[in-house]
Amino acid sequence: MVFRSSVSLVRLYAFLPLLAVLVTAAPAQFSSGSTGADGALNVTEDTTLPIPPDGVFNYTTVNIAEGATLDFDVTTRNLPIIMLAQGDVVIDGTIDVSGQEGVAYNHPMAGAPGSEALPGPGGGHGGVGGISPANTGVPETAIGTSGGGPGGGAAANDSSPVSSRGRDGNGGSHLLAGSVGTGNSNPAAPRYGDFRLITLSGGSGGAGGNINTPSATDNKGPGGGGGGGAILIASSGNITVNGTIDARGGAGRGVVGFAGGGSGASGAGAGGAIRLMGNTVGGTGSLDARGSTTGTNGGNGIIRVEALNHTGALMGNTQPAAMGNTPGIVSIPPSQQPRVRIVSVGGVAVPDDPGGYLNFPDVTIPESESNPLTIEIEGINVPDGAVVTLRIPAANGDTIVTESTPLSGGTATATASIPAGPGAIYTTVAMPE
Repeated sequence: MVFRSSVSLVRLYAFLPLLAVLVTAAPAQFSSGSTGADGALNVTEDTTLPIPPDGVFNYTTVNIAEGATLDFDVTTRNLPIIMLAQGDVVIDGTIDVSGQEGVAYNHPMAGAPGSEALPGPGGGHGGVGGISPANTGVPETAIGTSGGGPGGGAAANDSSPVSSRGRDGNGGSHLLAGSVGTGNSNPAAPRYGDFRLITLSGGSGGAGGNINTPSATDNKGPGGGGGGGAILIASSGNITVNGTIDARGGAGRGVVGFAGGGSGASGAGAGGAIRLMGNTVGGTGSLDARGSTTGTNGGNGIIRVEALNHTGALMGNTQPAAMGNTPGIVSIPPSQQPRVRIVSVGGVAVPDDPGGYLNFPDVTIPESESNPLTIEIEGINVPDGAVVTLRIPAANGDTIVTESTPLSGGTATATASIPAGPGAIYTTVAMPE
């Protein structure tokens, strides 16, 4: 989160849609590449795992018992999950990498920094609802904040009412675009995502809703839903899903009315990504990577099921419809994955691992630093000549889009005029052909 006194730099997302990877012919026997270093995973009760530094788990076997749920702690780090197994994977319970639902208008934390709905692993957080000027004396606070991620839904950049209520936040995008909220003049957020899922990406969050009321008590807009996370499960044996893998976007909130005005709906989170790879993949369970349709709709994510043998009803129980194939490349090793890092904004250094939360700004730009600001960029495992697109949702609801100079020697620069208040910078880059 970049905070311009009076920019805060939310977690920076790099997406590389034109990544060139050669996929060889399918082997006679598929190998996940797991080292087995993490032993056997046997989940018999609800369990939350911290995410390792590279997001990769190396198991011998995996078993999720019926009635048990496995999820992951995105407060440790927010990375897509790569779960590799030497032997069989059996999921009779639930693996949950979905985004959280947005905070209701009457929740004690509504409208406050820190109330952002958490995403699933690798997804974008939900935006925060606006707060009535009756409490702040500042009309701009009636505007919610945009959702996190490269396709984060934009908040309405107008604090005036529409149909006697606040204006709605837009839904988050992923492979499909989120919807545009009532009274919101900002367009749908851009689509993104590698449909092959060689590079995993989670869904983006929905925007918070605006508020229109003179009330000093019922005075907050609802928060947006978090984006669904991304998970790859690869087994050198077989994968059987009789339960559920859930990578849905988190729900937004509907329109709320009260005397003298009301709050607009918040945006829902976009669906995440699920990729399964094994010699045989099947079962009677289900896979879900949809965007939520509560609040302003979030866009759908991506599902791939790759196996030498597809069995059971699983391929018919996916939402959206899964793409099927024989196994290809599992993933790019974390050390070789291309990424883009913002080095500094307006001369202020950015932490190596920005957290991206309103209540803990990663960067604070002094008021004395005049626009336009220079943004220094580093490309890691990205070839020279690539151009980085920066998408900057600002506190006033506007979304600034600008491009960098071509990467040269692994570095590039961009400039942007960023208004006061909290904002975010999200990066996407297309590999040169």
